[in-house]
Amino acid sequence: MKKLGLWIIASLVLFCELDVVSAKDYVSPTAAEETDVSKKAENLIQNLGNTAIEIINRKGITSEKVKQEFGKLLNENFALENIARYSLGKNFKQLSEDEKKDFLRSFENMLVGIYSSRFSEYKSAKLIVAGSRKKSDKQILVNSKIVIPNKQDIDVVWSIFLSNGSLKVYDAIISDVSISNVQRSELMSRISEKGLKAFLEDFKKKYGQNEEHKK
Repeated sequence: MKKLGLWIIASLVLFCELDVVSAKDYVSPTAAEETDVSKKAENLIQNLGNTAIEIINRKGITSEKVKQEFGKLLNENFALENIARYSLGKNFKQLSEDEKKDFLRSFENMLVGIYSSRFSEYKSAKLIVAGSRKKSDKQILVNSKIVIPNKQDIDVVWSIFLSNGSLKVYDAIISDVSISNVQRSELMSRISEKGLKAFLEDFKKKYGQNEEHKK
């Protein structure tokens, strides 16, 4: 899972199932509406970064409490189910309903552990939003920098989608590398090596029992 720790909050799907709108029902947004959505996307990322840094710098906070707070942060701002589905690819459709629930829960626990751990290493860092651009009618790319004292800045592009009036993070591209794609490649490799059933058992055993962040 080292590759999955490329960095931050992070997650995570460029290729997701989006709501389909017929041509006759679609109404192009005005320039003012597009600007408003872009600003909201930028604010989402800025608030996300500020909150994450505040959590890890909170006086007296324990590692378990950090996980709880990051769990809430991811649930509120990331399209976790879409990200998990993408990471498992076509294998997701082969799962029973119980297996899907177990995988989604374990996947979320894994991300919480990864991001809380990574952020804890950067207590002195700051996330600075540097504008955004429209990728499609539903996708906005938000540019940002992770500024770390005495180190080179890290460029992060956040892929955000508008679905049912809500903005959610689907992916983070760190120095031109998509976390979603790295994550998917990692899981596919493990499935190819172990087989789907064995992978699910190992994955649940490792991540399925960690429920502290949901309390």
